Amino acid sequence: MDTISMDAMKAVANLCNQIVLVEYEMILGYPRLIDHLTQFEKIKDKEILDNLDRLGKDSLGHFSRIDRLMAQFGIPMKWTTNLLPRIVDPIHVLNAQLNKEREALELYETARKIVINSKKEAKPRGLISRLFGREKDKEESVISADEVIFLLERHKQDEGRHIRLVEDSIATLKALRKK
Repeated sequence: MDTISMDAMKAVANLCNQIVLVEYEMILGYPRLIDHLTQFEKIKDKEILDNLDRLGKDSLGHFSRIDRLMAQFGIPMKWTTNLLPRIVDPIHVLNAQLNKEREALELYETARKIVINSKKEAKPRGLISRLFGREKDKEESVISADEVIFLLERHKQDEGRHIRLVEDSIATLKALRKK
């Protein structure tokens, strides 16, 4: 099994923490945006509302999977909640989110490259070292590099889809406002 070094884990964890900071605000923001659109702008377009709901749920799923990955690394996830701004212009909010989705996509790609470039064969512990618990013969890591790469690739694909959904949502919202 190929694994990754502790240095690579720390670098990937740092990038994952950046991703969480980029995406976390909209985990809470999508439901607020949906509420704003339905309550204040009286928009009932099912497609845009479903897209925004899906984006929020996907972001929450990413958060959860990143949290589990960080726990596997033994490195705590760091994130903070900020005061969420009042929604005045949903198109402005979505444009800002579009930039964040693009940034998250780049961060996932950087993390994936780090894992690929740091792959190394895990050294299984021999019988003697297992019996006597010799520290120097222990594996540095038992994290599967392929599993981490798969997760990051999946998130990259999701981010590409998110970018398209946000772009579609902006276009739909602009068209609905013209009516």
